[in-house]
Amino acid sequence: TELNLTDVVTDNDSSLSLLANSSITKTGDILLNEINTNGYTLTLNPAITSLTAEKIYIPNYDNSSSNYMASTGEFLAQGVDVTLKKYLWVEKGKFKMGAGTLTLEQGGELGEGGQLDLTGSTLELTGPFLNYGGTLTTSASTLKLKANVLFLLRNVVTFDTYVPNGWGLLLKNNNQSSTAKSLTLGTNNSNITLEPNTNSLTSGFVSWYHDNNTEYVSGNHDIGIESNNGSLTINGNLTLKDNATITSNYGEAELGNLTLENGNIVANKATLSLAGGTVGTNGQINVGNESELELQGGLSVAGILNLDNESIFNLAGNTLDLSGGKFSTDDDLSLAGSLSITGDSELTVSQGHTLTLSQTGGLALGANTLT
Repeated sequence: TELNLTDVVTDNDSSLSLLANSSITKTGDILLNEINTNGYTLTLNPAITSLTAEKIYIPNYDNSSSNYMASTGEFLAQGVDVTLKKYLWVEKGKFKMGAGTLTLEQGGELGEGGQLDLTGSTLELTGPFLNYGGTLTTSASTLKLKANVLFLLRNVVTFDTYVPNGWGLLLKNNNQSSTAKSLTLGTNNSNITLEPNTNSLTSGFVSWYHDNNTEYVSGNHDIGIESNNGSLTINGNLTLKDNATITSNYGEAELGNLTLENGNIVANKATLSLAGGTVGTNGQINVGNESELELQGGLSVAGILNLDNESIFNLAGNTLDLSGGKFSTDDDLSLAGSLSITGDSELTVSQGHTLTLSQTGGLALGANTLT
């Protein structure tokens, strides 16, 4: 029940297998090939500096055992930094960090009976994370990327801190049930910057690691955040640089105070809500067909704001400031707010359609030119 490994040297060929609930009292670093809890509980000493292993098996896969595939297996890290070289698969039982950093070099997966508790911890991903119905707890936690990451949503997930490190996040949802599926990044005090690094542009998004090859997600995906069939919320201050892209397909996206220096925001049959902010000369917002854009504050556009056919723009009494930008609509549009021209700008209404400005807001042109 108590493993005192103080005078024991382990390496990446060493394995640990439990016969009962046990704890490790050793301090310093621990290196192992694999850990088999066999349906029991393994508790680490918080004084351990780090634990690195190829794999951790939590349920008991021996069908001759009395606790075969039981949910009794637990791995309690107690705040110790844990690095797994191979895929983490929690089909049954619980993996609880309790602080520290969990690094998944080939990603991980939660089955319907699996639990991953990251409360107060950091999840560092170099591979995909797929939730097929397990319980992911992320209170006061951090998501850190070290590669372009595929993230499969299955429930409501919140990371108070998001560190993309120049990599992209691809959110997918293959669950057809009515369960709410959403990802929230940051708090009201957060500063999140999306800025692709050189490697991210050519690395692709890994969907699975095989023994002899790596499988990638099909299709082309921009670097930034792409959300599919779910809800994405980014709180605080959001900055896009170097052609970073946020795309919402068939879902909802709610973004904080925006600084779109160089990049794109795309809504495809989705609802996009902006707290307000600025779109620089190299920035573009495209509200696709049957999509909606709603402003929660004023938006200054020096770049491009485009509304495709059957899209909706809800100015909600705020001000759209064209500071040398371009604004276009392919449909009839009525704006309940102010259109302010503070730099020579261009406005396009497709032939046969009408743009109507409310009497309470109207048009403020000043000494500028509106084409």
